[in-house]
Amino acid sequence: MSVRELFNPRSIALVGATDKSGWSISTLGNLRAHGFPGPVHLVNPRGGVVHGMPAHKSLTDIAEPVDLAYVMVPTTAVLGVLREGAKLGIGCYVILTAGFGESGEEGRGWRPRSPGSPWSTG
Repeated sequence: MSVRELFNPRSIALVGATDKSGWSISTLGNLRAHGFPGPVHLVNPRGGVVHGMPAHKSLTDIAEPVDLAYVMVPTTAVLGVLREGAKLGIGCYVILTAGFGESGEEGRGWRPRSPGSPWSTG
């Protein structure tokens, strides 16, 4: 992973994109408003059409490399998205969700603690 992929990605995936999500709507809107030149792939487990665009059912269904993934899924699904993305070579993520440390003891258990934690990809 390089800093370029985070700050100047060639392609982006919005995982958890839905027409009802404020995160999803505003993230895609900002990418469009600021002229992001690359492809933006929407990912929703139901597929279909989201924000007027076709949605992939998973990161694996995207036929080209993704540099950066915005993760907008429930806390309990974040780890699965990160693991799927790691297998595909995605190294940069922006996690837009609630329910980690700010939610109390249970949420703190989801945070990465060490290289051997469940967050580790290897």
